[in-house]
Amino acid sequence: MSSPVFTRAAVGSGVPSLDVSQRRVARAVADGGRHVVHGAPGSGKTHLAVALTVTAALAGERPILLVPTRTGAADLRTEVTRRIGRTLDEAVVRTPAALAFAILRLRASHLGEPAPTLISGPEQDQVLAELLAGHAQGEGRPATWPEGVGPQTWGLQAFRNELRDVLMRAAEAGLSGAELSELGRSRDRLEWGGRTGPHRVHPGDGPGSDHPGPWRAV
Repeated sequence: MSSPVFTRAAVGSGVPSLDVSQRRVARAVADGGRHVVHGAPGSGKTHLAVALTVTAALAGERPILLVPTRTGAADLRTEVTRRIGRTLDEAVVRTPAALAFAILRLRASHLGEPAPTLISGPEQDQVLAELLAGHAQGEGRPATWPEGVGPQTWGLQAFRNELRDVLMRAAEAGLSGAELSELGRSRDRLEWGGRTGPHRVHPGDGPGSDHPGPWRAV
C-alpha cells in the first residue's frame, strides 16, 4: 500500500479514498471472514482501518476499532467521528483495556452486580502498601512469608510490583487462594502458597481473603 497523507477530514466527508491495494482488502473484508493485513509503517493500514470503520458505521452497523494507546484512540475517534458527521451512541474507537472494562460493566449490569472499579497501577500499589503495613503491625490474619521476606522487604516498591504481578496472573488464570497455594507447592515456590501466599494480603476482600478476585476488574 502507498503511504497516505492522513490530514484532518472535513465534517461529514465520509469514507476516505483508497488506493488499489486498499480497495482489494476492503472487498475481502466485505465478503466476510477474518483477515490479517500486513504492511510496513506508513503503508496505509491505519487509513484503511478508518475507512472500514466509517463504512460500517454509515451502513448502520456497530464497528469497533481497537487501538493500542489512549492517545492514538482519541486521535482516530476524532477522525472517524468527523467523517461520519455525527456523534454515535457508542465509542467506535477504543483501547483493548477500555473495551474489556466496558464488557465487565455490561456483564455486571445484566447480573445485577455492582459495577467494577477500574484501579490504576499507582492505586493498586497504594492499596498493597497499606495492607502490607497493616500485616506488619499484626492486623488481619497472619501472612507468614518464607525466611528472608520480612517486614523490611514488604516496604520495597520492587516487592510490591512482584506481588501485584503474581496477583494479576493468578486472577487472569482464575486461581483461588487454595489453587495458588497448591501451584506454589508443586513448583517449590513457597511464597505463592499456604500461609506464605500473596492471597493473604490482596485487596478487595480485606486481609486474609482467599481469592484474588478483586483484580479481575482491572
